[in-house]
Amino acid sequence: MKIVILVPNVLRDLHGLTLVAAALVQRGFTCYLVPIQRWVEVFALAPDAILLHQLRTTQDEFVRRFLACRIDVFVLDVEGMERLAKYRKMNTEQADIKQQVRRFMAWGAVIGDYLRSDGGYAADQVVLTGSPRHDFYAPQWRAASLAVNQEAAAITTTTPMILINTNTPYANHPNARLGIDAAAQEGAELGMTDDLHIEKERQTSAMHGMIEATNALTAHFPNVTFVLRPHPFEDLDTYRRVLIERDNLRIIRQGSVDGWILRAAAVVQRSCSTAVESALSGVPSLSPHWFSAMDYALPDSLSIQTHSVDELFDRVEQALAGDQSLLEQVKPTLDAAIHDWLYKLDGLAHVRVVDTVCAGLSGRGVDVGACARALYRVGQPVQGLRKQIERRARYQLRLSPETETQIEKRAMTPDKTARFFDVAMVQRWLDAIAGIDSTYRAHAHTITRRDLIAPMTSFSVVVSSAPTE
Repeated sequence: MKIVILVPNVLRDLHGLTLVAAALVQRGFTCYLVPIQRWVEVFALAPDAILLHQLRTTQDEFVRRFLACRIDVFVLDVEGMERLAKYRKMNTEQADIKQQVRRFMAWGAVIGDYLRSDGGYAADQVVLTGSPRHDFYAPQWRAASLAVNQEAAAITTTTPMILINTNTPYANHPNARLGIDAAAQEGAELGMTDDLHIEKERQTSAMHGMIEATNALTAHFPNVTFVLRPHPFEDLDTYRRVLIERDNLRIIRQGSVDGWILRAAAVVQRSCSTAVESALSGVPSLSPHWFSAMDYALPDSLSIQTHSVDELFDRVEQALAGDQSLLEQVKPTLDAAIHDWLYKLDGLAHVRVVDTVCAGLSGRGVDVGACARALYRVGQPVQGLRKQIERRARYQLRLSPETETQIEKRAMTPDKTARFFDVAMVQRWLDAIAGIDSTYRAHAHTITRRDLIAPMTSFSVVVSSAPTE
């Protein structure tokens, strides 16, 4: 049985979804990891099921196409710590789509309760699983993260390391290079223009504040390495231009964040979910609060707030000295935060996801003919007689459904490190996972013609039990 897993953000999501894929292979499935930019490949793969990363209002059209092809649709939410007011506005309002979702897998009780009560899903559709990417903070899986994230290991062999995370994608999105305002674009798509305009303004303040804090820290602690790792959808070059260049500063966007947090003496962040992940790791999270930002109650509740540069210096000194009192301050809220937002920290979220998928499969089989028509957009409006003839000819002759120009356009993005991955990246995670549990042994391969119902250039990776294709 074939299952497609959409990968929206490589740095954030690839390792957790690869863990899910390895567990599915153990159950006899063949998995296809597909970059979100390349969702058109889903129709060429004609899977029995698809694991979506979310169900937003902007996705109604192509989810309906999946359903029309008799592809079982599952949702494994990737933003389970979102502010609930924003989460409500972002999700689809289409009742007919919600009713056909096989299972909606939520991270924790807050989102799960909302989906069952006001979200429009039946009680048996919603399953609390936690997030597979957070499995790598559980003791049994930490070694896998540490094995793969060697960039962090190379830095921390000589000096202690402080990780600085920024979370300002609307204020510093790489698409700004193309003249695109990410907040305005997403706001128009979601009907949240005013909300995201305000969020962008507050992120702009936070970005400037974090730049100030970083420059101060690197000057004050010359014998400590500071790693600034922006949000995956931020423009790295912005920080390279504005931060003071010092020997103890690294500006990096590599590896999953858990590999960095697990090696850090402390994490400095403002309004970022890495505060939660730091708490899961037993690493103190320090939050500069002398500048305005888009505040989030959950990260704030698990952070040590500092109200001046000098106070931040003091807390960094404590963290470098291994002062456990920093962690004691957030312990009372950690258990409740896990229950409300992450369900459990037991390293088994991926197992719950796989169990949920196996239990929810309809067994009706995919309509390959419908997939072919969707792939070639047969019956969908197209301007110009020439394009109509070309589309029909490609369909009838089973030529590639995409022209070279279309392939290049879909593959173009200023933030490729967050969007695309390859076989080697997936295999590194698979090897590390199998090093912890050999029953999860699986192999990554490039997509071949026999995986597809029509010839086309693929950016996806297949994960299966076969060592060679």
